[in-house]
Amino acid sequence: MLFQIKMITDKSEKINFIKVCDIAFPRGISVRKNSCEIINKINEYAFFYGAYAHENYLPIGYIAFYANDINSLTAYISMIGVLSEYQGEGIGKALFKACVDKSLMNGMRFLRLEVDKSNKKAIELYEHMGLDFESEASNDSYYMKMTIGKK
Repeated sequence: MLFQIKMITDKSEKINFIKVCDIAFPRGISVRKNSCEIINKINEYAFFYGAYAHENYLPIGYIAFYANDINSLTAYISMIGVLSEYQGEGIGKALFKACVDKSLMNGMRFLRLEVDKSNKKAIELYEHMGLDFESEASNDSYYMKMTIGKK
């Protein structure tokens, strides 16, 4: 499967990715009470990379993350997902790598995310990418973290 990863800065393009790929998440943005707030925050502050299917240039996954915490030097992945029919093709890994590279460019040393305990596929990917369990975030989720940069 050929695909392309691209940094997305256009707000309407980000919204299109979120709408198309929302089904990739156990609890997508569209079903959340604060969905407008989440989308506005992503549009204003997050770095956003999209994955396109090479043959038809359709959105097939994305990652939204923040790499601006200069106190803790921790980047935070807000959302990462790939449509189920494209999973297992290296797209999630490529999105993750784009996040790590951009976070390092912004001086971050750590990468953190929150994952639903029931999302076994995501947990496997994150462990494979080098994240470790940090703590329970809630009854339904964990925090995972990894070191990405040097002092």
